[in-house]
Amino acid sequence: MLLDLTATEFRLLRFLAESRGRTVSKGQITTQVWGYEDIAPNLVEVHLSALRRKMEAHGPRLVHTVRGLGYRLAVDRGAA
Repeated sequence: MLLDLTATEFRLLRFLAESRGRTVSKGQITTQVWGYEDIAPNLVEVHLSALRRKMEAHGPRLVHTVRGLGYRLAVDRGAA
């Protein structure tokens, strides 16, 4: 599957893939993807939403929200 990702979406997906199976917080995402934590509160959600939309056009949801903790890339289709 080929995805047309922005540079930020690619960095976000790469970080989630490197952390696959583990829950990562918004703070960890902003530090790793943007290089600092002090960003607009919904910036992570906006980029995750765009990334999910592109990925889900080709298959099941792989990026999951872990309420109150952060986000996780599923290791396989059965993992949620």
